[in-house]
Amino acid sequence: MAVYYLDTSALVKRYALEDGTTWIIGFRTDWQEQYQIVEVSAGVADRAMALAEQHGLRGYDAVHLAAALELQAVRQSMELSPLTFVSADDGQLRAAIAEGLLVENPNLYS
Repeated sequence: MAVYYLDTSALVKRYALEDGTTWIIGFRTDWQEQYQIVEVSAGVADRAMALAEQHGLRGYDAVHLAAALELQAVRQSMELSPLTFVSADDGQLRAAIAEGLLVENPNLYS
């Protein structure tokens, strides 16, 4: 089963009509079954600060990437398939690729 981490630039496409909306809506089933909320721990915040410095990311872009990397590490430890990081921000996607994540840009699907 595919697992996706959507940052807010991708998730907003579910609610606002713009490039990539149709692709994002294709994931729609039920809000409570679709999303898992990830709390921002001190470790995630520390990693976000390091990612922001290393890749020149804005605050929440770095937090999203740090949270996705944390989830990816958990999935790897459980020998589960990798997650795909979804964002409409090219700089954030470049950073995610540099950090070893699979990525998708919903803007490529009009």
